[in-house]
Amino acid sequence: DAETMDHVTVVAKNINLVDTVEYNGLHVGEVYVMNGTLYDKETGKEITKAEVTFTPEKTAGTVDVTFTVNTEVAKKGTFVAGEKVRHEDSENWVGIHFDLEDEGQTVRVPDIHTTLTDNSTKDHVASYSTVKLTDVVSYENLIPGREYKVVGFLMNKLTNEPLKDVEGNLIESSVAFTPTELNGQVSVNYSFDRSLADNSVIVAFESLYLGDILIIAHEDINDVDQTVYLPRIHTTLLGKDTDAHVAAQSDKITLVDAVSYTNLLPGKTYSLTGTLINKATEEFLKDKDGKVTTTTQDRAGYYDVGPEDLGEDVRSDIVLTLQEMMFDIEASHHEVADGQHEIDFRYADILTAADNVATFRIAVKAIAAKHNLHATFMPKPIYGINGSGMHCNVSLFKGNKNAFYDSKAEYELSDIAKYAIGGMLKHIKSITAILNPTVNSYKRLVPGYEAPVYLAWSLANRSALLRVPAKRGNSTRVELRSPDPACNPYLAFAAILEACLDGVRNKIDPPAPVESNIYKLTTKERKKQRIDSLPGSLAEALECLDKSLVGRAALGEHAFNEFMSSKRKEWDSFRTYVSQWEIDKYLERY
Repeated sequence: DAETMDHVTVVAKNINLVDTVEYNGLHVGEVYVMNGTLYDKETGKEITKAEVTFTPEKTAGTVDVTFTVNTEVAKKGTFVAGEKVRHEDSENWVGIHFDLEDEGQTVRVPDIHTTLTDNSTKDHVASYSTVKLTDVVSYENLIPGREYKVVGFLMNKLTNEPLKDVEGNLIESSVAFTPTELNGQVSVNYSFDRSLADNSVIVAFESLYLGDILIIAHEDINDVDQTVYLPRIHTTLLGKDTDAHVAAQSDKITLVDAVSYTNLLPGKTYSLTGTLINKATEEFLKDKDGKVTTTTQDRAGYYDVGPEDLGEDVRSDIVLTLQEMMFDIEASHHEVADGQHEIDFRYADILTAADNVATFRIAVKAIAAKHNLHATFMPKPIYGINGSGMHCNVSLFKGNKNAFYDSKAEYELSDIAKYAIGGMLKHIKSITAILNPTVNSYKRLVPGYEAPVYLAWSLANRSALLRVPAKRGNSTRVELRSPDPACNPYLAFAAILEACLDGVRNKIDPPAPVESNIYKLTTKERKKQRIDSLPGSLAEALECLDKSLVGRAALGEHAFNEFMSSKRKEWDSFRTYVSQWEIDKYLERY
């Protein structure tokens, strides 16, 4: 391409493609005609011709043949040039060069397509408050190994004007990338305050550059794939009996809020939730005592979405806030139990991971409170449904190499991985008090509610204490499923690491993996397979910890003694407390 000086062309109506032809053995001073033909590589059909007359000053040299083409109608196309040369006064060709597979004679016409969606909804409708959008730019026919840049900005479709911030700056973004293949994708991210474009329709315009040269632009205000809608709702609250903004005098008042909406995508399922606020106090209505209860916000199940999952908005706010705090969120969804949610964030070194857990808990509670909800990390807040765990994925690295991975070993697990598994299985009972540090923790660790109880490891069996997920390479890891989120992450991670390292130091081989459902094994069958159980109470766990050299090494003597003292007081307080269950069970009977 005459403009890019490369084998990728600008997309425009009149583009000059220059084929520099090397010749050798021509007669000096004689007139020659160089005839060129441009072909479509895929079909082999002729696109256009070009011709140049020249008189060589030397027997060897070069001559440029220029083709003019409209690449707007040939997006994703690939052109190949072929040349032949003859004397001006002869019809016989003295030289021909044509090879459809010759990359030196090839020019590619790129194309791009974009899909703009909201980060939270994963759809063409925006979430509330700060709007965060991702435009996935799909490119075709780019030459690998070159550095390109996608530059984009947002348009307000209703005004047909660029979207700007309060200071008059464009809402724009860019990303540089170097493709490794002809076709691929790259993401462009945008963020702006919703107040800039509430009740509007936003369209992303993207341009692809090679260096400073514009290759192709995708700017179509009517492209639905490039479009995100920002909805608006308006509500009118009336008394059901009065049909006015005054309620009837009654012990029980029914209010009806008529909600009108604009800019919702047809065919999608939405959930509408409402909350009454006391205008005088500006507080949300709570129970009669204004206290936190165990009444959950929803009755949704595993991976449910709205309208069942009423926590979507809260969870979305939590994720967005954590992302602003530089958390790399990998997944978020509703869990099995009522009002139960899971958010997974990316692994890190052990200290950073502990920092992240501590920060995570504070952030989640703060954001839930803004929604007049209470987020709890209590392991088992509600009887009869699943409790909440904190599954920990563990790997050991040597430099940048995952020490758990060995492509030639059984299960592709290195000896170090197996020894680490052996160490965790050997010491897990003795460090359980650290990983599950409350009286309530052991009401989660019972059969029947997906919590691990039995000491075994497996490749896929979720009834085992340790599971090795399928991914290998640098993603090779062991998932420990017993810890709960009430633990101190610094102490817990130190204990897990020390158990792993003790296994490696002492080359502790693990037993064979168990792939059957351990919950369905009888006591006799578990005993035959030598499958032990976790401690059944905080008291049992403390007894195991008190004898643990690994626990002492992990915490250090001072922290170990303080932890034991504090937890023994906690157990003694629970042991001597007369609970409501006992009152209900025994008061009238005896």
